[in-house]
Amino acid sequence: MDKSTDICSNNGDCVCGTCECKKRENPEERYSGKYCECDNFNCDRSNNKLCGGHGRCECRVCYCDANYTGSACDCSLDTSTCLAKNKQICNGRGTCECGVCKCTDPKFQGATCEECPTCPGVCTEHK
Repeated sequence: MDKSTDICSNNGDCVCGTCECKKRENPEERYSGKYCECDNFNCDRSNNKLCGGHGRCECRVCYCDANYTGSACDCSLDTSTCLAKNKQICNGRGTCECGVCKCTDPKFQGATCEECPTCPGVCTEHK
């Protein structure tokens, strides 16, 4: 690349002015790029899986499948897990982040922000 970097990024050999990338034991893993500066096995991991098992690794960057995001593709964009009984996302009292409700109203809690331990019951409301 330049005088201050390793020849072929230390991942290959210079043969007649061109980098020939080293082979890996695992044939699925490979170095690539003009200077062997890329690989497909050093991306972020989630649950001990490369790109969380929801993407592909190219040049040390995860490219996530549809409905996933994050540096390790570990954030689901699917909101079905956040649907409350009333069919609203997080009961209208929170936001769905990575498939999990984050309740914005401090009185409400639970998986879909439907529980309110300090709220008065129906009987008390109609007393």
